[in-house]
Amino acid sequence: MDDLSKQLEIYKENYARYRVSGDLNAKGLADSALLAADAIILQQQELYNGDKHYIQSFIQNFRDSEPELTNLHERASVLEKQIPRVQNEYVQTQMMNESPIAAQVDYIPYLIKGAVVVGLAVVAGLAATL
Repeated sequence: MDDLSKQLEIYKENYARYRVSGDLNAKGLADSALLAADAIILQQQELYNGDKHYIQSFIQNFRDSEPELTNLHERASVLEKQIPRVQNEYVQTQMMNESPIAAQVDYIPYLIKGAVVVGLAVVAGLAATL
């Protein structure tokens, strides 16, 4: 990649000189540097494609020779997809277990007081009618 950076720097300098001064020699150097940069990029793309093909064929050969590991990988992929759901359930369960339990309200004293008030109202109503 160092050659690519060098070619792009030559292009940038000469193209800037051409735009400022109109120097056709600088334009020719800029065009040559751009062609060289394109050739370097094409070469790197071809290397990448060759490596990609090699890796794909290696993986296929490995799959054919080691089916047990391939099955293990497939099961691990399934588990990897289930991890977020299980983790979410775990967090929800943990939150439910850690949340404070609400104190129960004892309604019996309120019922007794209400009954006393109703009883007094009934007694007062009977006393008023006599």
